[in-house]
Amino acid sequence: YSFASWDGDRLLVESRPLDGGRITETFLLEEGGNRLRVELELLPLSFRVPIYLIRIYDRVNATP
Repeated sequence: YSFASWDGDRLLVESRPLDGGRITETFLLEEGGNRLRVELELLPLSFRVPIYLIRIYDRVNATP
């Protein structure tokens, strides 16, 4: 299951996967809405240490 809430201009999502661990995602628009930054913290129970990821998505102009 997942829960989401806003913290200012950030969307925070916390999920509980089937293994009983935890996933925390933070979504933030940057550069006037042209970039989406996603920060992930993965804490599966079967791993010794958490995994931290940052994903950046740039908006591409779809006009040919």
